Amino acid sequence: MKTDDVIFAMDQPSTRWFARARSPFIAAGWIITDPQNPVKRIEVKVNGDIRALASTGLRRQDVAAVYPDRDSLWSGFATEVFVDDFNDSKVNLDVNAVFEDGEISIDRMQVKIRGLERVVSPRPRSWHYADVLACPVCSGRLDETDSGFRCRGCQQQTQKRRGIPVFTNGGEVISSHLLVTNPTNANAQDHTTIIESNGLVLDLGAGNPRESEHHPNVVFHEFMHYAHTDVVSVCDRLPYRDNVFDAVISKAAFEHLARPWDVADELYRVLKPGGLVRVDTAFMYPLHSDPYHFFNMTLDGAREMFKRFRTLRCGVMPYHLPSYGLRAQFTTMLEHMQPGDWHQRITEWLELVDGTLDSALDARGIDALAAGVFFEGTKPS
Repeated sequence: MKTDDVIFAMDQPSTRWFARARSPFIAAGWIITDPQNPVKRIEVKVNGDIRALASTGLRRQDVAAVYPDRDSLWSGFATEVFVDDFNDSKVNLDVNAVFEDGEISIDRMQVKIRGLERVVSPRPRSWHYADVLACPVCSGRLDETDSGFRCRGCQQQTQKRRGIPVFTNGGEVISSHLLVTNPTNANAQDHTTIIESNGLVLDLGAGNPRESEHHPNVVFHEFMHYAHTDVVSVCDRLPYRDNVFDAVISKAAFEHLARPWDVADELYRVLKPGGLVRVDTAFMYPLHSDPYHFFNMTLDGAREMFKRFRTLRCGVMPYHLPSYGLRAQFTTMLEHMQPGDWHQRITEWLELVDGTLDSALDARGIDALAAGVFFEGTKPS
């Protein structure tokens, strides 16, 4: 492939970069390419095997200042690289940019892995894996071993990462977010009430909860690995038994699901008869990849998505109001807008948007322009 128009660099030079590193570590840099031949992905390989896929399109004002005539502002990439299994070993590390017609090496080096980063103590749990998990392939019971879980039925093996099960279809790269310190997706009062008034609760897409939200009766389910995640799964079928949860909550996760209707059916399956489901998701909210953003949802869409449940409430919460979404729209515009008249106008409008906008709208206007929506229902007995 032609590489004359490709410029790239790692944030730390390979001559010094991670001569010694802890697991996980950050691999980050930037790459400027021909717009006609964009990067498909950036891979980090350890001893020849892909261990991480970098988030791309990250804002790099420093690079844009050096290359003002190139499309360089969103040239950054970064990822955590999880290599716990190579502790106290020397590994070969390759960072490659993959294009439609080939790939190029951004950097390669040898790294000595010495110790682990962000090892946290397990949080209290009132449940046990043996009582909730099931094989996502055949629904069989799972037996826990030192290294993972084995299905009694199909003999499928599931590995552990730092003591938690990671369910894959085979070959998927599981993102590590163990170094994330900022909390995500805070519980609203409704979520806390559901948790405190129910038995076993599934938090689908739990993210990185605050310590005050580490309720022992909640299973933190994720599609990537945070410090306090309980179960990681990228399988189509959730790795839980039928009728096992008293309640399910999901906060700002459904817009990131490639097949949300299938997940809605799975929530129905794992919820006990009479159990409660509560889902909050995006509507009039801009793109926010994590790492993907697939579908936003209207109120009618939410009712259709969860039509197997008996509807209790479906609507717009105070944190879903139009002013919240409009501020996010304006902020995103400014991130992608050149300085000039429009940048000045949007900046001024952003300063004006507050809760008084919401009070000026009627109920139909709020439903039509809400940043997000919620659905709350029960599984029929």
